[in-house]
Formats: sequence, C-alpha cells, structure tokens
Amino acid sequence: MIYTASYFQPENHHGQIVSISRSEPKKIHFDGKLWMFAPDRSLLNDIKSGKIDQDGYIEKYREQLRKVWPNIKAWLDQLDPNEDVTLCCWEKAGDFCHRNLVIKFVEKYRPDCLGGTDLKA
Repeated sequence: MIYTASYFQPENHHGQIVSISRSEPKKIHFDGKLWMFAPDRSLLNDIKSGKIDQDGYIEKYREQLRKVWPNIKAWLDQLDPNEDVTLCCWEKAGDFCHRNLVIKFVEKYRPDCLGGTDLKA
C-alpha cells in the first residue's frame, strides 16, 4: 500500500520510506527517492514568496507532473499492493503539501494500492 507522511511524523511511516521532496532531513533514514514528484525549485520559490497562491501552485505542479507522466505511469504500473511504501516530504499533517496531490495519482490509477495520508502505522 502507498501512504504519505511528513519526515517528522515517523508514527505515520509504513514500510519503505521514499522521499518525494527536493531535499531530505539529514538525520532521517529513507530508502529511496522519486525525483519525478519533487516540486521544481522555481515552483517552491514562487509559493514561498507569495508570487502564486495554492491554486497557482496546484496548477503549475500538475503541469510539471504531466511532463513526466510516462515515468509516473511506469512507477504506478509496478506498484505491489502487498508492499508498504510511505512517500515523505517536509510539511506536517494538515499543512498544504504536494504529497496530497501525489496520492491522488495513486487513488485514481491504482486504487488497489491506496493506503492513505498521514495514517498511524
């Protein structure tokens, strides 16, 4: 099953821990990285500076993901519903975060692999 969580909430980590952010905390172990889901640096700068709002971020992030759709599709196709993986990034549960957009791909294309967002292990 695929889950999402913050790096800082290990109680929500299930199975392998995979980064979907541009960087990772130094003291936290992770098992892999999916660069295709990491937001572009310019996108992060734009939302942090207030140049775009959450709706603008969502629109631009979806554009980014469309460009790498073949990679995302290949990843989705190889998912095993019997293996737990947690996709992690920086924001805490309840905060606006791209991982909530990523899990929608799993929900839409591989609902058999959907574990959930910020769920205790």
